Amino acid sequence: MGYYELTDELLKDTHAQFVTQYVHYPSVTLWQIKNIVEAYQDRVLDDYRRLGIVIRMEKGRAQICPALRLRNPQTESEYYFAPADRRNNRGWVTVRRDGDGIRHDVELFQALIDQRATEREMHRFFEEHPAILMESRLGIPISHRPNFTCPARETPDFAFSPILGPCSDQPLELMELKGPGEETLARHHHRGFSHKVHAAIDQVRDYQRYLDDPRNITTILKAFGYLPEQSKLAVLIGLAPGDDCDKEIFERRKNETTVSIITYDEILQKQAAQLPCLYR
Repeated sequence: MGYYELTDELLKDTHAQFVTQYVHYPSVTLWQIKNIVEAYQDRVLDDYRRLGIVIRMEKGRAQICPALRLRNPQTESEYYFAPADRRNNRGWVTVRRDGDGIRHDVELFQALIDQRATEREMHRFFEEHPAILMESRLGIPISHRPNFTCPARETPDFAFSPILGPCSDQPLELMELKGPGEETLARHHHRGFSHKVHAAIDQVRDYQRYLDDPRNITTILKAFGYLPEQSKLAVLIGLAPGDDCDKEIFERRKNETTVSIITYDEILQKQAAQLPCLYR
């Protein structure tokens, strides 16, 4: 929230506040917001420590380990509510990054793309560094949820819930993940998407049907805490074509489908674009 001054009452409040007195100086306002967000994050991490959540600092990143949930799934504090924590990975999760943290993430992401990492390796990377997908899709990435009841054992790679919290009128996005080494265009006449892209599109469309199935209501509520009225679909696969003619074909085919087709280099560029601003 923004105010013209911070009263004693607001100073005691645990929510993030900022003063808007410098509206004529955008750089000062942005610097102020940055400091207040960082102070807020410090309070969250201190609260996590008091609860017993394991925290470590590594290469400009604050990471947590979900040991607490295994011990006490009903824990609640000012900043943490265990029943609403839907992270299901067993390793470390990055919850805060500074400039060095973003730089290390970009370098690791680039290395995984260059070595044509497997789908599983990329999935693990995104689980450990959720901010990358969060910033790309403007939603909170939840891995392998929901685990549908009908049909059993079917689950999307990632679902993205609203970034400001559960809200039924905000769409839920379902994403299918393929490796960065997969082809995006077929090589035959009347060129279009590759078989892998078409298969991934079919998968997310099936997940959308399962999302609308009343038999999955309980599973969906457990996964997200609400029932979305709308859904969006996305596929993350391969790299953008390098040839100008191929680029034109790829963009044309993307515009002809309601499913968002995203490439790994597109996400990498968004992350790397933050670096010049951070190191000025």
